[in-house]
This record gives sequence, structure tokens and C-alpha cells, in this order.
Amino acid sequence: MNLSHEWNPTEMYGLRITTMSTRYHIRVKGHLDLSWSEWFEGLKISYEPDGVSDLFGTITDQAELIGILAKMHNLNLELISLNPEVTEIDQKH
Repeated sequence: MNLSHEWNPTEMYGLRITTMSTRYHIRVKGHLDLSWSEWFEGLKISYEPDGVSDLFGTITDQAELIGILAKMHNLNLELISLNPEVTEIDQKH
């Protein structure tokens, strides 16, 4: 073990650090303007014929998700569903 740098358990034990990135599908009542995609952290927006907007994309963490939900709340949007799909991104340091 090289003592010239800080102790690093990842190097010492060959640990893998896994970052969780979650793809979400969010459904809200009403048709949102497509230009709102950027305001909703880049989530893609599409429409259903029954008057529902689908928002989908990757959200990096819980803070970002809560921020998006807060924006929806502030706009009085009716949340129909929120469905996560977890994917792992392995990183070895």
C-alpha cells in the first residue's frame, strides 16, 4: 500500500461504486406545452388522446425528483402516476 496518498478503500479492496440512475415515466392530467420539457429537467413530453401528458426520462437523484414534483404541485397539475425503472451504472475508481 502506497502511503504517499490518502487511504482509498476502493483501491485497496477493489470495490465497485454503483451510481443509481433512474428512468421515470410520469403521467399528469392535461396537455402540457412541449416547451416545458426544459423546465422539467429535460424530461420528454408526449400526449395521450385521453387528455394526459406523459413525461419520461432519467432523473439523477431524489432531490431532482422532488424538485420536479414541486413544480408540478405549484402548477396545480394532477399527478396520475409515477413509475420508476432503475438501471445501474457501474463505475470503478
